[in-house]
Amino acid sequence: MFCEKCGKEIPDNTRFCSNCGNQIKKPNNKITEEKNMYLALFLSIFLMGLGIYYAGNKKKGIILFIFILISNRMRKFQIFIIIAIILWIYAIYETYIDVKRANGEENPNLLEDINNFTTSKHFVHIIAIALLFAVSYFLISKL
Repeated sequence: MFCEKCGKEIPDNTRFCSNCGNQIKKPNNKITEEKNMYLALFLSIFLMGLGIYYAGNKKKGIILFIFILISNRMRKFQIFIIIAIILWIYAIYETYIDVKRANGEENPNLLEDINNFTTSKHFVHIIAIALLFAVSYFLISKL
């Protein structure tokens, strides 16, 4: 093992470099499975919170799922339908952020990704389709 700061060879179990005093970070040998963005977004569209759960943020996923269940039970009041739609859009956005973080990106930024027009082009399409479904559901429930 070598010191990142000065490059001197150091023993494996050392916490500080004997040459420069730099704190040695333990190597992360943990192999993590990359999360599939499209699967996570698909899960969030059809079962809110499940995409976040899949991304690894289990507590937030369960909480959002419970909120949507409560909102759906109260759907005879129009305000709860609006709250459910807002929560749904928020859950899709959070799914995007959580999957990016799970895949190693420290500070994901959706607006920056949209400007770069990479995979977020598909994300924008998914959001548009989700909004279309939400508006359709809202209009059909009024009939």
